[in-house]
Amino acid sequence: MHILNVTFSIDKSAETPWVTYVQKNIVVKYHNTCLLLRIHSEESTHPSYGMQFSFANNAALHTFKKEQLPTIYVELQKEFPNKWVMFETELEAIAP
Repeated sequence: MHILNVTFSIDKSAETPWVTYVQKNIVVKYHNTCLLLRIHSEESTHPSYGMQFSFANNAALHTFKKEQLPTIYVELQKEFPNKWVMFETELEAIAP
C-alpha cells in the first residue's frame, strides 16, 4: 500500500470551519481512500491535521497527485485563503 500524507497547519480562527469543510467535501468524495487525522503535538502553535490518501500502487498515488490533489488545494485556498499551510509525505507500507 502507498499513502500520501498531507499535513496541514491551520489558522486557529479557521479550524472548525476548515475541518467541517474537509469532512463534507473531501473525505466524503474520497471516502474509500481518505482519512482525516488530528495531530497532537506540544510543539505546534497551530492546529494540525493529516489527510491520508491510500493507493494500491505508486503509479496511482502519482496520478492522484498530478490530476486531483491540485484541485483540492485550489478548493481549500478558495474557501480558506491564507489560513493554512501544508507539506506532503509519501509513505509505503512495508508490513501489516
